[in-house]
Amino acid sequence: MNDYFLYHVLVYWFLGFPPEDNNYADKVIGISLDKSDKSDYIVYNDYSLEKELNKRDELFGVFKNNKKFILNIPQDSFIVSKSNKILDFKAIIDKNKLELNSLRNGDLKFKKFDVVFNE
Repeated sequence: MNDYFLYHVLVYWFLGFPPEDNNYADKVIGISLDKSDKSDYIVYNDYSLEKELNKRDELFGVFKNNKKFILNIPQDSFIVSKSNKILDFKAIIDKNKLELNSLRNGDLKFKKFDVVFNE
C-alpha cells in the first residue's frame, strides 16, 4: 500500500456518505505540497460533477501544472482526465481562498475544534 492511498482515503472519509448520513460534509479539499514545489496537487469532492460524469466514490484532482485526474477511492485507481469541468489548480485556490504559501511556510493559524462521532 502506498502512502498516498491512506491520505486520499482520509480526505474521502471526511465527506461522510450522503444522503444516508445527515452529518456529511458539503466540501472537502485535500492539499499535497511537495517539498520541491514541483508536484503539488489538490483533491476535492464535487457531488454534482460526480453525478454528471456518472461516477461514484471519486475525488477529483489537479496538479500544479493543471494535469487533471479522477481518483476512485475504493479501487485505488488513478485516471488522467481532460475534463474542463475539473477545476484548474489556481481556480480551486482562488475559489476556496486557500493560502498555500502560508501552509508551506507554517504560518497558518489553526482553530482547535472537536469532531463528534455519532455511531
